[in-house]
Amino acid sequence: MDLPFLCDSATESTEVVYDLWDAHFSADFKDYKVLWLYSSGPGQLHSATNAMPTAASLKGMKMRAPSAYMSKAFKLLGANPVGMPISKLTMSLQKKVIDGMLTPYSAIQDFRLFDLVAHITELNMYVTPMAVVMNKAKYNGLPDFAKKAIDEASGKQWGMHAARVYDDHDGNTLKEIQKRGKIKVYKLPGAEKQKVISMVKPLEGQWIAETSKKGVAAEKILADVKKSAQ
Repeated sequence: MDLPFLCDSATESTEVVYDLWDAHFSADFKDYKVLWLYSSGPGQLHSATNAMPTAASLKGMKMRAPSAYMSKAFKLLGANPVGMPISKLTMSLQKKVIDGMLTPYSAIQDFRLFDLVAHITELNMYVTPMAVVMNKAKYNGLPDFAKKAIDEASGKQWGMHAARVYDDHDGNTLKEIQKRGKIKVYKLPGAEKQKVISMVKPLEGQWIAETSKKGVAAEKILADVKKSAQ
C-alpha cells in the first residue's frame, strides 16, 4: 500500500485493506486486538519555491518524503528526498531546509502552512494505511461488558468513518486554500501524470523482488490490491 498511485482517497484505500484483510494482512496482527483500520488521504506535492506543472519540475528540488518508497520515487523523478517527521515541516520550510513536501492537503491546515507553501500539484501519489490496535491480553482480561463496549466501538464501520473524516478534512483544507487565494493549486495534466506514473513504475518490480525474499506472496498481493482498487 506504500507504492505510488494505487489509491485516490482514504476511503478507497481503507476499502482495499479491508477487502484483502483476511487473505493477506490479518496474520501480521494476530497478536493484537485490531479495533479498526483506516488510511491517510492521498499525498500531493507542495512547494514553497517552484511551481511543479510537469513531470520534470521536481528535478533538483529538496522534498520531504513520508516513507522509504516515496524517497525512492523522488529519486526516480530527479528530486532529492529528505526524511523527517511530519512535525518538523513548519521549521524546515521556514529555514529552507526543504523546498517542499509530499503530504495530504490536510497538512496545510494541521501545521499552519498557509503562508509557507506557494504551490501545490494535485496528483494523488500515495496513501498511508494505519491500524488502531490494543494489547490482546489486556482485551481478553476485561469483563464481558467492557469487551462488548470495545467491540461496538470498533470494526470496519469505524475504520470507514475515520477514512471519510480524513477525506473530508482534505477537502475542507483545499476549500480554505482556495478561499485564501495565496497558494496556487495545479492538477497535473493527464499526459504529464502518466509520465510520472511511468517514471516510478519500476518500484513495483523492486518491491515484489524485495518482499518475495521474505517469503511473502508479493506479486499476488499487489495484483489483488490493484484488482480491489479498480
